[in-house]
Amino acid sequence: MHVTAIADVMTRDPVTIDSDALAVEAARLMETRKINALLVLDAQRRVVGALNVHDLLRARVV
Repeated sequence: MHVTAIADVMTRDPVTIDSDALAVEAARLMETRKINALLVLDAQRRVVGALNVHDLLRARVV
């Protein structure tokens, strides 16, 4: 069993998007940054969710 701490493998500065952004903006951001997930922030900059490319595919955005 591996004993690697999450802090050693996590993304320290995750890419985020505002919860009121359009789905197409999220898709463009993921493509530009070559990533497959974003943290979603509310107006107070709190994490309210996560969005990944599969969510966009399921919604037929991409």
